[in-house]
Amino acid sequence: MTAVDIAVSVLAKLLEYTARPIVHPFGYIIHHDSNINGLRSQVLCLDNTRFGIQQQVDVADRNGETVLPFVQDWLAKANGTTVASVGLALT
Repeated sequence: MTAVDIAVSVLAKLLEYTARPIVHPFGYIIHHDSNINGLRSQVLCLDNTRFGIQQQVDVADRNGETVLPFVQDWLAKANGTTVASVGLALT
């Protein structure tokens, strides 16, 4: 390898390691709409799941059954993560 080949190789690696962290965040801007739509979809899925689990917990309470603590914790967290709390409009 000549000195020029080494210099080109070093420069290429340097550009690879410096350009990627600079360019990567622009992907969030470019894909903004699909990222928001994906988040909106996941929040709706969480809300549907939360509703179903809450219904099962209500039935268990009415039947005098014990609801496990991890289910209660999950519901508390899910209730705190609403469409409004992540700042999304559903339209």
